[in-house]
Amino acid sequence: KKSKTTKRRGGKDAPDIRQALADALRKQHDTPVVVEVVKEDYLVLSLPAFDNAIAFAATKSYNDRSKPFMRFKVGQRLSGTLVRVEANKRTLVMLQAGSDVVTAPKQVADGGSAGKRAVKEPVDRLISFFEDYQPGRVTQAKVMSIKGTQANLDLAANVKGRLHITELVDGPLKTLVKSPVEAFAAAGVRTGDTIEVKVLGWHDAKVYKFLAITHRTSPLKTVIETTIRPSKLAASNEADGSAKSLSWKNVEPGRVLHGFVKGIQEASDYEGATVQVSLGLSLVGHLPLLAATSSYAVATHPARHFFPGSSIEVQVSSVDKKHRVVHLAPHGQYIAGVDRPTLSVDQLVPGTRVIASVANITPAVMFTHFYAASSLADDSVGPQVLRIQGKVDAFDAVDVLSENPFAEFKKGQLLEAVVLQGASGTDPAAMKIRLSLRPSVLSPDAVSSKTVTDPVVETAADVSVGQIVHGYVKQTTEVGCFVSLGRKVTGRALISELSDEYIRDVKGAFPAGKFVTAIVTNVDAGRDRVALSLRPSQIGTAVGPDGEKKRRLDQIGVGETLKGTITRIEDYGVFVRPDNAFTTGLCYVREIADSDAPIDPKALYEMGDRVLAKVLKVDVEKNRLSLGLKSSYFAEDSDDSDSDES
Repeated sequence: KKSKTTKRRGGKDAPDIRQALADALRKQHDTPVVVEVVKEDYLVLSLPAFDNAIAFAATKSYNDRSKPFMRFKVGQRLSGTLVRVEANKRTLVMLQAGSDVVTAPKQVADGGSAGKRAVKEPVDRLISFFEDYQPGRVTQAKVMSIKGTQANLDLAANVKGRLHITELVDGPLKTLVKSPVEAFAAAGVRTGDTIEVKVLGWHDAKVYKFLAITHRTSPLKTVIETTIRPSKLAASNEADGSAKSLSWKNVEPGRVLHGFVKGIQEASDYEGATVQVSLGLSLVGHLPLLAATSSYAVATHPARHFFPGSSIEVQVSSVDKKHRVVHLAPHGQYIAGVDRPTLSVDQLVPGTRVIASVANITPAVMFTHFYAASSLADDSVGPQVLRIQGKVDAFDAVDVLSENPFAEFKKGQLLEAVVLQGASGTDPAAMKIRLSLRPSVLSPDAVSSKTVTDPVVETAADVSVGQIVHGYVKQTTEVGCFVSLGRKVTGRALISELSDEYIRDVKGAFPAGKFVTAIVTNVDAGRDRVALSLRPSQIGTAVGPDGEKKRRLDQIGVGETLKGTITRIEDYGVFVRPDNAFTTGLCYVREIADSDAPIDPKALYEMGDRVLAKVLKVDVEKNRLSLGLKSSYFAEDSDDSDSDES
């Protein structure tokens, strides 16, 4: 049977190492150790002479209770004696007295290998120690995988490296790619390849923070940052690659950069969607999506056009040092397949089309935002991409007004809009841009005028007498009700023109914001005034419970029989509302019954009772309808029907 013992990365089997440790324990020879981890009560050590096997040592003794963090440092080389080597137990070492003051590698004057950490199975056979990977060193590495925007490298069995996507080429890629893997392949980097790289520096494996070349840490916790950019490979050795890396601290507005798309960051409550662009080893810039394209199709499906790994040229617009965010603007060659937007504040004139995002919705107004470039004369600070607020009134949202004109919209939604009123000034906070979302304005040739129930009303001259209009109550006073018919036009309906019925609380019946239907009764174009009537009898659009169209008082004839509902009962009579009429009739006590005996209407009827009533009199001038409920009135109708049947 084959042995089941595991083989360590250094090449020796575990039993062999265990045997070598046992021999050293028996001979009580001193052995060099390297500090890997410092704890309050113990050290984690590696044993270079035994294939970097792990051992432990106490940090304190009866004679020395000083702080271990003041005496020991990670990477420090010490001397110790093995005191325990047992299977399934920790290997223990006793440190030699005075060994905790051994000098660090940078202080070794002989230039030899003292204090250096050996590498295992290096790809570059000229490398022997981890310290050989100094910034500026050209060496070899094997590509193990490509994940996200980086290629993971092996420089040795115990040394890891990274090649970031921004360190592939000096300019934009010459081919269109749709993934980071394709981007690396376009630069000649594929998984499994052995490539020539140049060391930029070291950084911590967890936080990707560059480390000084004298920093002593375990190779397993350090990643070698590399580059294959032709200009850097050809340049002389750099003293410290980290000093030249891009960050929010050293990038200035106006600088043009070549980057690679990292992904799309979704919109939040504080910021709209952005295209994330990798600009450096640890620098990601943000290009507002609405500033990245002038195409509605691209803005609504950005992932189909801004592929991760795509080469893109941008310019730094501003740097928010408080939040450490770099804002970008489109520039130059930009990105293949996407039109670079050229909209500027000067171009925000009526008729200009923009792509806006819904920011907030109120019952009467919807607020949006979009982006445009400033038109500042001083370009030395770089292009200023301004976030501008757009305002959409209820009258400019749809072609058919309703109680809730913004029902089809939601926060964060992207919309195509047309500028109605241009910008004034250069301060985006002070700009007032009015937009329209009406289909008839966006596509006037594709929308039939027959489908536009509520045309735009800009002045009183846009309406005519007899026209049915819709609007929203602006204010109700003792004089009447004022109704907004457009952004600049308000009509007035007097109290007498609000309803065919008596209204006890006019302000409660017509609160601000209520959606109403009205008919235009008079137009004074010179004074820009419009008179309205909200009475259903004037509008003539209401129908009764049987589906028949309701009639005005002048359309009702004497002698007709009407079905209705009792709405009010008084000592002198009952009020009846006919089903198919806009007015309410009154039946006096004397017209309730044929008997001459006294009658109490409250004893005969209740509110809501259904009755048949005969029309006795119609007074259009006084708006009065007299009714009769006597059974004799309907006996004549019964006799007429009987004679017809005979």
